[in-house]
Amino acid sequence: MTSPTLSVVSGGNRRAPVGRASKASPIRRWMGRDMGGITPAQVLSYIKNARRGDLEGLTDLVSYVLETDSHVRSVYETLLRNVVGAPLLFEEAPSADFLRQSVDGLPNYETALMHIAHGHGIGIAVLEKEWGRVNGETRVVRMHRIDPRDTKFDDDWVPMVRTHGDEPGWVRVDQEPLRWLVHVPGSVGLRPQMAGILIPCLLPWVFKKFATVYSVQTLERFAQPLLVMMLNKGTDADVVEEALNSLEEITASSSGVITGDGKLEVINASSGQAGEAHRKYIREFEEQITKGILGSDLNVSVGSTGGNRALGESQADTTILPRVRSMADSIAETLAEQWFAQELELNAHRFGSLVPKVATPYFELLQEEPPEVDQIAIDAGVVKVNQLLESRGLPPLEGPEGERFVTPLAKTAPAFAKPAEAAPPPLASSRSRRRATRKARQMSLPLSQTSPTSSRCRTQIDSVPFD
Repeated sequence: MTSPTLSVVSGGNRRAPVGRASKASPIRRWMGRDMGGITPAQVLSYIKNARRGDLEGLTDLVSYVLETDSHVRSVYETLLRNVVGAPLLFEEAPSADFLRQSVDGLPNYETALMHIAHGHGIGIAVLEKEWGRVNGETRVVRMHRIDPRDTKFDDDWVPMVRTHGDEPGWVRVDQEPLRWLVHVPGSVGLRPQMAGILIPCLLPWVFKKFATVYSVQTLERFAQPLLVMMLNKGTDADVVEEALNSLEEITASSSGVITGDGKLEVINASSGQAGEAHRKYIREFEEQITKGILGSDLNVSVGSTGGNRALGESQADTTILPRVRSMADSIAETLAEQWFAQELELNAHRFGSLVPKVATPYFELLQEEPPEVDQIAIDAGVVKVNQLLESRGLPPLEGPEGERFVTPLAKTAPAFAKPAEAAPPPLASSRSRRRATRKARQMSLPLSQTSPTSSRCRTQIDSVPFD
């Protein structure tokens, strides 16, 4: 495949590629394998090929699962949209405004971000960056997703992309690093192409598929009443065949008249729990899939007795949220290295020919509660107005007013709020004065566990002996 034409860009020593190098397969062309009769042995063969770097069969199977299984798709998209739906922010730096304009100016930003997040499910995500000139600056004007089945790993672990253009073939992404955005999240103890969180969910899914088929067959056999026509012994074969055809044509709205010696009987289902054993295993397989994707199933699967809200929230904080935060940090790091840093290098002339440092991007996850602001922090003068508003669930203020530090309130009460001086007590008799100087005592109380006179009570009464 011939190398694409390059154009010189001011700022830096590298050049941004022009046009596109990859071309997707036509929509009318047959793509993928028929997964309708998939078996556990075929699933294991696709996983085995993926270990060798060939991801085509595995990605075809994952696509089929997401297309046909509503449970897997809903749980998986719930995980991805926790990151994709979160706003991408930047820490304060000279390049922050420039990078915000890059994100706001990308027309298919959410689609590209969803494809990058999908790399956590299958182990790799590749996009082709299309560069262009915008107001005298070199920007990424669009990102084109590469079909997962058109990606694989070379012998030296470098990702490759397959193009279906005039000269189809495989291209290594390290030949033009400015053209490709490659996200390989990886995992501890696993090869890069085997780190997708959907891979361990494939076997439970295929077992669930078989259990669903068996459940439907059981319902057809034992959950529906059976119509039987009783005929006399020696009845002609033509009459028997006609009676059988009549029974097969009977529907819920049918009615008829029987003449002769025949008798119609209805045999009701033997059990009202037909197929319950298969449905039990279906639920267990779905729980395994949910754990593989989210890390916990307590937030999704609720049994017949209901759910425990406190337990679900605890699992969300200890299992789901760390996984989402790790995904968000990994994606933000890929964007910083393979998009933002390249744009800053190609537009160094906007910063005095010096490439500025990339403003650290981060996703503000919706699950993360705002920091709690207490009176101690306010009195110390370290809380800004927007931080205080955020802790109360209020929208921030625009401009410098929101960055102003909150002024602590006066700790002394104003003059008008001081209580009036109390009047002196009236003169008391000698007897009352003697009573006033005596220490008050309390009458004896029962020594129970709840009694203030018990040793088990935290606040014991003075002058009463402890037990």
